[in-house]
Amino acid sequence: MNETIASAAMRPYSGKGSKASVVALSMLFLVVLLSLAVRLPFFTSPLVGEEGGHAMLVLGEETVGQRTANGFPQIMIGRIGGSDLFVSFERNIVPYIFLDRVVRSAGWSSWIGADSVERISLASRMPFLTLFVIGGSVLLAAAFRSARTLSGVAMAVPFVIAGYILTTPLAVGASLQPQIDGSVGVLLVGITAWVIVLRSEKGWRIFVTSVLAGLVSGLGKHEWAVALVAATAVVWGIAMLQHRLAPGRQDAQAMRRMNGTAAGLVLGVALGVALCLMVSVQEYLYGIFLMERMTRGDKSILLQFLRNLPFTYPLWIMVAGAGLMLLVLFARRLLVERFVECVLAVWGMGIATGYLWSAWPGDGFPRYFMPALLLVGLSVLLGFSRALPALPRAVAPLLILCATAGMAVNVLSAYDKSERGVSITSYPGKSLSAFSQHLDTVITRAQTEGIIVVDSSSVGIYNKNIEFMSEALSWEGAVDYVRRFYPGLEGKLVATFE
Repeated sequence: MNETIASAAMRPYSGKGSKASVVALSMLFLVVLLSLAVRLPFFTSPLVGEEGGHAMLVLGEETVGQRTANGFPQIMIGRIGGSDLFVSFERNIVPYIFLDRVVRSAGWSSWIGADSVERISLASRMPFLTLFVIGGSVLLAAAFRSARTLSGVAMAVPFVIAGYILTTPLAVGASLQPQIDGSVGVLLVGITAWVIVLRSEKGWRIFVTSVLAGLVSGLGKHEWAVALVAATAVVWGIAMLQHRLAPGRQDAQAMRRMNGTAAGLVLGVALGVALCLMVSVQEYLYGIFLMERMTRGDKSILLQFLRNLPFTYPLWIMVAGAGLMLLVLFARRLLVERFVECVLAVWGMGIATGYLWSAWPGDGFPRYFMPALLLVGLSVLLGFSRALPALPRAVAPLLILCATAGMAVNVLSAYDKSERGVSITSYPGKSLSAFSQHLDTVITRAQTEGIIVVDSSSVGIYNKNIEFMSEALSWEGAVDYVRRFYPGLEGKLVATFE
């Protein structure tokens, strides 16, 4: 009988005992150290674009929800007459409530301080980085567990793959950006993956843990939940169809695990969505309408793909690796045994494909792809780690060489951007020193001339006394808003944004 990847993974190829654990822990430490090092220069970067509006969710002691008409957190769009102005995020409100009430309660501003631009920036970015670390640690946990089943040079493969993913420009920027995708998004999909990858495979626990995982993913953005249900249905359907059309020896226990996992994930997502609807039907529907608007217009998918490519090319490399893994598993009739890995891969591919198809430009930084990178990267890490014992031994050194080279490119890219002092998040490449000077000038003008500046929401974060309207509204939008709610003051508006 030909040896399958699954059976090969069970043969005595593993490094066992304390020595293997020490080696694995050493490599884990190096990956963590490198991942931290590439981010350190950007901890205090000034808030750019909409980052200020999201930073409001974690700064100070008073929640944003206490200051809005409907009691839910909203994005800050300005300040007039000493009152902060807010509008709906037009998304499922649960992630924003989590930031506003739970994450804020850690008191970031209190123990970091808010007496300078640098401290405010640090207090704004650290909560989002913390959420990224918690969710992204599933990569490190999976790498550690996989490494302990390998020996020799192959032990390094899971760690270099994890290190490459965590140091990519997309991961570095998304982890430090005050936005949902790289923080709550990574947290939710990371916890979902944690639960179903590192769980016990015994009896009823399979179904229960799958329900829990699905529920967690259902609390996030609409597209994440939809993509998980679709991925589960597609992989389960193909596996069952293959089993029916080409019957063969199939592990009955593996079939029960697959069915329990699939049913649990779908039920869990339904429960998560139901909870979100219980919190606010209106806000949840706003998110559906926003998704529909994102696909409107005559946008070029190819052009936006090329614009995003400097950030997303690692994702597409991982997608290619995951696609190869799926083909191999299909050909070897292992979809049932490796159902979870397949679902993670297709889930990530679905999220990536959806955003690719929408051709949404955003603020130039494609943070929307970060959850997809985590999921597809995790499936590749697990897949290649389990496949190594059945592959030629030259494959492991080749993978290590490629991933190490990729990490070197990532580190050099981060160093270059740090030296040039440019943004790695919103409006990537924007000079941060020039932007800091711009903020000083705008704040001084607003204070001395008594005008309402139309600029980045960051001006309202760094100075609590000036009047402003966010540039995210556009000049026309700001004029219309002031004319509608503060008639007679539209003449004080001055466009200062660059």
